[in-house]
Amino acid sequence: MAEIKSSIEIAMERAAAMGGASREEMAAEEGRRQGKALGRRAAAGDLSGPDLRAGLDRLAAGERQAAVATAGETLLKELEEGRHQALEALLALAQDTPAEGPARELAGIMGMEDKVEGQLRQDLAEEMKAQLAALGIGGSAVRPNPLAHPDLEARAGEALARLEARRQELGQSLKEALTG
Repeated sequence: MAEIKSSIEIAMERAAAMGGASREEMAAEEGRRQGKALGRRAAAGDLSGPDLRAGLDRLAAGERQAAVATAGETLLKELEEGRHQALEALLALAQDTPAEGPARELAGIMGMEDKVEGQLRQDLAEEMKAQLAALGIGGSAVRPNPLAHPDLEARAGEALARLEARRQELGQSLKEALTG
């Protein structure tokens, strides 16, 4: 029967094969692996924010810093890809750290983005209704679809440009705060 190896043993074997990394380097590599896995689970909704934090706190001291930084980077990538459930985990990860302020501001920016998009859809629907009314088309059967409006993408990009720039700045601030 094959022997089951721990992840640290596997990391040590990899390091030996790569030329003998130090124990600290191996611990940091293991921390990055654990942080990425925990971050992905939290972004997928399989792990709550407090459970993510507890999982990171259980790691050995040499692994923890790299794991926290990697989990934060993973959560930020997931947010960029539209997985908004990663925000709760990011807020929990940043709680009581220098990253808490930027994380809270990022949450506010994301809330503002949702409001801007909702308002834009409402405005476009009203414009479409007015255009149809000008053509003599009206009544309760008229249901404009703002998602089909030809200017939706351009106007959304215009409306969200400033928020996106600030969101990028906050993402960088969070990365720096979680690694330091």
